[in-house]
Amino acid sequence: MHPRGLLASVTDRSGSRRGTRTLAGLVVSTLLAATAPARALAASVVPEVWQRAAVQPSQRVLVRVRADARGASSTARSRSLSAAVGARVSSVLGTTSHRVERTYDSIPFAVLEVGSDALVALDTSPEVVAVVPDRATPLDLINTSPLVEAPQAWEAGFEGGGRAVAVIDSGVEVGHPFLGGRTVAEACFSHSGCPNGQATQVGPGAAAPCAFLPNVCGHGTHVAGIAVGHGLAESPPRFGVARGASLVAVNAASRAEGADCSPSSSPCVRLWQSDILAAMDWIHGIAAIHGVAAVNLSLGVGNHASPAACDAAEPAYKAMVDALAADGIATVASSSNNGVKTGISAPACISTAIGVGATTKTDEVPSFSNSASFLPLLAPGAGFAANEGVLSSWPGGTFKRVYGTSMASPHVAGAVALLREAHPQASVPALLAALRAGGLPVTDPANGVTTPRLRVGHALDALAAGSCVASDTRLCLLGGRFSATLSWNDGSGARPALVASPKASGEGSASGLFHFYPSDPSNWEVLVKMIDGCGTNGRFWMLVSASTGFGWELVVTDERTGESRTWRHPLDGNASGLSDFEAFAGCGA
Repeated sequence: MHPRGLLASVTDRSGSRRGTRTLAGLVVSTLLAATAPARALAASVVPEVWQRAAVQPSQRVLVRVRADARGASSTARSRSLSAAVGARVSSVLGTTSHRVERTYDSIPFAVLEVGSDALVALDTSPEVVAVVPDRATPLDLINTSPLVEAPQAWEAGFEGGGRAVAVIDSGVEVGHPFLGGRTVAEACFSHSGCPNGQATQVGPGAAAPCAFLPNVCGHGTHVAGIAVGHGLAESPPRFGVARGASLVAVNAASRAEGADCSPSSSPCVRLWQSDILAAMDWIHGIAAIHGVAAVNLSLGVGNHASPAACDAAEPAYKAMVDALAADGIATVASSSNNGVKTGISAPACISTAIGVGATTKTDEVPSFSNSASFLPLLAPGAGFAANEGVLSSWPGGTFKRVYGTSMASPHVAGAVALLREAHPQASVPALLAALRAGGLPVTDPANGVTTPRLRVGHALDALAAGSCVASDTRLCLLGGRFSATLSWNDGSGARPALVASPKASGEGSASGLFHFYPSDPSNWEVLVKMIDGCGTNGRFWMLVSASTGFGWELVVTDERTGESRTWRHPLDGNASGLSDFEAFAGCGA
């Protein structure tokens, strides 16, 4: 934690633990380094697991199996995937020493406590894709809502009505006056025990804040207020970003001690990744009922220098984020408060998540906020100074100022609920594109990286118009509602010059051309034309016509809904014609 992030370290550094076990001490039998088998071609146990096994008697792991089923959409989900994963694990491990702690309905993963013989079996089985450690994760309004333009969305009639934000955190005081009556579902997933004394609890009272460290356990209540808090009878009234949205509250915190708390003092709050995934899985199952637009994760662990590295290191997070996104649910996560300027933590670094760093009210990036070139967004995480907190709800019916990237993330989660109300059919990538297109550019002086700072009003405008940005390889059609992107090759490894140009002036043109200019005098081209038929037959129509010998791929995307079509032309060295006519069903978006 950066020295200036002291308050953030109180509220953003949190995680979980089970009983008196240590972070890597959750397997039921000893595994010495000497027992690690010679690697098969597709060895699945990551080095970190072997390293921990060499010095500790046990550890808990997340295992991905080659389940035949994939996560189903929330409208057609069942427990078939969970059952298939359990059966596959049992088949692989047989009579080895192991215990299945949890499987998921959305992703083909299992949480296991394993002995040395079971770990060897997992590493050599062709049915196992990956074995990674279950990590403990820290938790990462004088009024910030006007700063991010939430009132502009409210004035346009979008307050988040019919939508919900899910907050997975240290629990929420759902009866707080700032949140009263907003909670539509509660749950708890905790290895150290939920209010009912069990590892899982669903129903009223399940999401009550953890009680063992009050100065940290209020974190989730604070985060929830930023996302969906509603005005009190005072002047001026306070509001969260999505002041008309509902709340799904989840407590995933556990008490930890000793090494599990490092570098924080002991005892501490930690959230195990397996509990976070269980919470996300449960939310996926109820999302359609409550209109969940976003899942907020004001927490993070590790540090990754690229989305690709993050996806590879965190396969369970990647699979779960993708399962939620497939049903239109955004995963919004804080970038963390370590002062790292070349990477961000997981799950914010997942390529399909929306990572959020912090700014002050004067649009400066605090030194504690993790930042990198691939960080999607910034949002207020501090007041006028880096060590001045954002005012929001706190247990006991009070309010408190807290700062950190944990406060930035729920601003964006609330904004997603507003955009989702305005555009119910928009895909998660389309929502993120609008948030970025509408953002105010802010540069982090520590690394020179410029990242958009959340502006909800501008994002609504961008989403309404489409968020296409034209280039030599991309056309923006019908006012930016549709993008047409071309990639190409002439067979020699060279990329011939390409110019994309609208047939009429301006990006509002309904048609455009991609012109190829190779070394020979031939001038081949690809034509793309969009037709707005919403007023006649309820469809957008697209014509593609081409004559070229280059190998190329054309992707046309409705920037508002995410619907896309792809055309590919093989490289054959001869001019070849193509003509096709396709429909897009996005008129109501």
